[in-house]
Amino acid sequence: MIITVAHTKGGVGKSTLAWNLAHSLLEKGEKVTIIDLDFQQTLFFIIIKLSIKFTKLNVSLLVF
Repeated sequence: MIITVAHTKGGVGKSTLAWNLAHSLLEKGEKVTIIDLDFQQTLFFIIIKLSIKFTKLNVSLLVF
C-alpha cells in the first residue's frame, strides 16, 4: 500500500498527518517506510526528538 500526503501550501499538517498514519499502521503490525521530500525535513526532526521511542519502532525513514 502506498499513501501520499501532499499539499501545495505549507503549514497544513502534512508531516503530522504522515507521522500519525505511520504510527497507526505500525500499531497494526504493518511495516512502514516514510519518505520525507519536505525541504524543512520535519519528519526527520520529529523522529530525532522521539529517538528513544523511535528505536523501538520498525520504521524506515528516507530523507531527500
